[in-house]
Amino acid sequence: MNSLLCAAAIFFPLVMDCWEKGPLTADRFSIPPSPVFADLDTLKEQSLIYPRLSSPAQRSVLARELALSNNPEAVPILEKLAGKEKNSFCRDDIFAAMLALAENGCGKPSSANALKESFAAESPMTRSTAMILYLKFTASPDPAAVIDALGRETSPFAVERVCEALRPFAGKLPDEKLKTLFDSPFLPLKAAAAGLAALKNSPEALELVAKAAKDSNPLIRLQAARGLAENPSAPEKLLAELSKDTDPAVRLAAASMKHVTPGKEAVLCALASDKSASVRTAAAASLGASNTPSSVLALIGLIGDTDIGVRRAAADSLVKLQPEKVWRDRLIAAGAQSYARREITSFFARLDDRNYAPDIRRFLKEADNDLLIVDAVGALEIMRDREAAPLVASFAGSPNPKVRGAVAKALGPIRNPDTYAALKKLYRDKDMTVAVNALFSMYQIRDNTFREEFLHALGTRKMEQEALRAIAIHAVSDLGFMDARVLSHLNTLISKACITAPMSPPMPDSMNVRLSGMIALLAAGKKGNAEAMRIYEENRRFFADASKKEMNEFTSEEMLEFLAQIEAFRKNEKIAPRKVKTTVPNFTIYKTGTH
Repeated sequence: MNSLLCAAAIFFPLVMDCWEKGPLTADRFSIPPSPVFADLDTLKEQSLIYPRLSSPAQRSVLARELALSNNPEAVPILEKLAGKEKNSFCRDDIFAAMLALAENGCGKPSSANALKESFAAESPMTRSTAMILYLKFTASPDPAAVIDALGRETSPFAVERVCEALRPFAGKLPDEKLKTLFDSPFLPLKAAAAGLAALKNSPEALELVAKAAKDSNPLIRLQAARGLAENPSAPEKLLAELSKDTDPAVRLAAASMKHVTPGKEAVLCALASDKSASVRTAAAASLGASNTPSSVLALIGLIGDTDIGVRRAAADSLVKLQPEKVWRDRLIAAGAQSYARREITSFFARLDDRNYAPDIRRFLKEADNDLLIVDAVGALEIMRDREAAPLVASFAGSPNPKVRGAVAKALGPIRNPDTYAALKKLYRDKDMTVAVNALFSMYQIRDNTFREEFLHALGTRKMEQEALRAIAIHAVSDLGFMDARVLSHLNTLISKACITAPMSPPMPDSMNVRLSGMIALLAAGKKGNAEAMRIYEENRRFFADASKKEMNEFTSEEMLEFLAQIEAFRKNEKIAPRKVKTTVPNFTIYKTGTH
């Protein structure tokens, strides 16, 4: 997509929609970052500076910075600069900038022939980048032309880069050209040929791969294994042979399959017991593409692996496969090994299978480490297991703030009145994350018993307590606690410099809190609270007057935009948010002619 269109499509979020979904805390409501964009005039100005810079280092910097423009118009400018540039390092950066722009959807090179001429450039970086641009971003690339150029390559770095770009074109590569590459004395070229041939299914290509599988150099065997693992129609016999290679890197490549047939599944099940944890991890990930009893059984076995990476990969694959109850029962049985319980817990949480909540409660009760406690509490939260409430609340006194935070977060969705006292205690926790989680849980429960906690949060004035105030405002608005005390707090938070921070004078509250206050006042006013509407109008006029003057600590373009949205909502008008302004890249400024 044209990046200019992307930039034009970025708007301020709709504050009222966000409010309907919950409190305007910083993690839930924020202004999108300004898209970076340089217009054509700015690009032309930079292109005029370029030839006047005698220092190659400065020209390189300018070329790299053009890649930050997010403007397709930069590509033809870079093409012209490349045609005149003689310094190889500068050309490297020019071509790298073109590739970066193209990969971001910001234009494509206009001349395939110019790129092909650069296949013979002095620098391996320029040569390889030109080939990649040609393959990926020209209309009808001829991969055979790239193979011919690759056959003359002397840089391992360039060979590796171009080989990756050629992989999608492997089916169009002539077998005889691959054979010529494979016969090269240059090892990287031979390895590239083996990997590309393994992606094909012609008899000539498979004959070449069979030779590669028996080559004495592990790099050749690795590339052959990688290609066969990615090829959906690759001969299973060759892959099975490479899966028994003495080099773990080759076995790892063989285990990293994209498509799993019954024969390949047998290879993966064998690799699931490989002595290398990396190989077992790859096998576990690949088995996620094979929903058969054999694969599920192998993955359940890997859940009990001693390596955490293997266990996580197995859990991820099982989530993809979503096995039936008989297999889930076996998975719970694997929890006899305590170190497997985190991954088992994760599996049932991600599938939200509440039938196994009793087993997760058992894991929690028997937990011997805080990581499992946090995971089990989180799983019971997802399952909304009210029966688990007393057990979850029993960990509220943990010395670990992460455990207390998990408990505070879980007690909201669990919604059990027996835990309300624990939740109130957690709100007073010295750790701010714990306190915020507890108050948010109270907001989710929306019970009058938490009235004093919400009022207390409204009265907080420290900068780091911003989330407490944002949550409390939404809570008192929803519950209708809009009495004189609450209205006074809201007026202060909206219009006064009342927030304290170390070594700093009092300052206004965050935009999110002040917007929350304005919305709460308007909501109460629309329900007949005349005093709330009066305070809303008073503050609206204050911001309207401020918009006609210089911006100050109370106002900003963003604040005024969201206030306009709120007022449009009040009048039942269609809300049309403004586009977020683009920002120009911070181009380096040089005096021309310097070294």
